[in-house]
Amino acid sequence: SMAGRRSEYRKAIELLRPALVRWPGDSKLTGLFASALASAGAEELNKGDNAAAVESLTESVRLMPADNEALMNLGRALHNLQR
Repeated sequence: SMAGRRSEYRKAIELLRPALVRWPGDSKLTGLFASALASAGAEELNKGDNAAAVESLTESVRLMPADNEALMNLGRALHNLQR
C-alpha cells in the first residue's frame, strides 16, 4: 500500500540519517539517503502534503543536485504552495 511505502521511506531516512552524520563523505550512503528523501517527497507531493514534500525534496536536491526528477517535484510542490 502507499502508506506502507511511505513508512518504508521514513524508516530508511531514520536509519540513514545517523549513518550519514557518522560517515559524511560516503557517496553511496549519500545517494541512498537522497533517494529515500526524493521518494518520500514524491509520495508527499502525490498525497497533497506540499509543505512536507518541499522539506524532503529540498534536502534531497541539496545532496544530489543533478536529480532532475527531485528538482521537478520540488518545483511542483513550491508551485502548489505558490512560492
